[in-house]
Amino acid sequence: MNNQQARSLRELLEDAAFLVSSNAPAREVHAKLVRCLAILEPVCEASASDEDDTTEEVRKVARRLNLWAKRQTQINSRILIAWLTLRRAGQQRITEADLRHALDDEPSFATNFTQMKIIADRNHGKVFELKGEVVAIWPPVARYVDTFEQQVFGE
Repeated sequence: MNNQQARSLRELLEDAAFLVSSNAPAREVHAKLVRCLAILEPVCEASASDEDDTTEEVRKVARRLNLWAKRQTQINSRILIAWLTLRRAGQQRITEADLRHALDDEPSFATNFTQMKIIADRNHGKVFELKGEVVAIWPPVARYVDTFEQQVFGE
């Protein structure tokens, strides 16, 4: 929703609230509220689409982490294991540079790491998010990463 749409929605809602408080005819109130709903509809559709994308991405990551635990030499598995190893060693702020260094400057690091922090059709699965320079586990998949950690480190 852009600023103009938000202002229009606010004005319409204020008008509708005034009409209700002044006992205006229901038809007038209804017309204002229908216009509000028309403004909101695209926002709701976009939000539902985002939720669907997140749900599907979480499912993808859950499936793939099981495979990664069995194929620990794959670059995506190695990147996640490096992150977990640094965290287990007590490092509080893990950066992309820390991960790159932990993987001995692996040439394909940048490409693969990027695929692990975005939602896309052909990504490895979103596992990370950046908070400034700090690399963190994407919250919707944290429990699956915990399971992966138990599988890899045997705990």
